[in-house]
Amino acid sequence: MFPLLLIFMNTRKIPLIKPTGKGVIFPVIANSILLTVAEFSFNSAMGRGLTAIVAPIAGSYPTLFVVLAFLVFKDPIKKQQVVGIITTLVGIIFLSIFSV
Repeated sequence: MFPLLLIFMNTRKIPLIKPTGKGVIFPVIANSILLTVAEFSFNSAMGRGLTAIVAPIAGSYPTLFVVLAFLVFKDPIKKQQVVGIITTLVGIIFLSIFSV
């Protein structure tokens, strides 16, 4: 994806500049590394035939964002979100139990 981004930036004449904010480079590098590891892990699991387990877990990222927003930003969790989190986790557990 990165080469396509560079091509797009070149065609639109968007300059590539170094992040100038204080302490910004560490999150950028950590994001790049973790995203690459996650992509390889996802593709490896899909290649081994664990689709029934991996796809629901990968699709449950909204649950992660709700929990992280609660933990990091102290954003209150609504009842509908709690029901969604519980439903998602129960679904993942059932899929992992019954798909093997």
